[in-house]
Amino acid sequence: MIRLHLKAPRYIIPYWLASEAAAAMTDLAEFLGTVIALYLLFGVPLIYGTFLSVPDVLLILGITPGKARKLEYAFLFFVSIIGFGYLYEIFLTSPRRGRNSERLNHTHS
Repeated sequence: MIRLHLKAPRYIIPYWLASEAAAAMTDLAEFLGTVIALYLLFGVPLIYGTFLSVPDVLLILGITPGKARKLEYAFLFFVSIIGFGYLYEIFLTSPRRGRNSERLNHTHS
């Protein structure tokens, strides 16, 4: 769209660079999120989580071109794993509901 409206390369190149930077930051956020989630959910050290997350990122980048529906299913799968991990942790720790709900309902005056 920008190339159609802005003909000169001096206008197009900054938009292209900004979109590449945004894509790189999105990939970095996904990568760091996976590493931190592995640490928080399963206690995997960050350095090992890094090596476990690299294939995840490469898998997602590999199925991205032209296959948006598969990418959505992949994200649904990964987010579901994280959600089940949280539920599993809650089941393991068996938090007391009474004490925690009192803290949530407490109002400061």
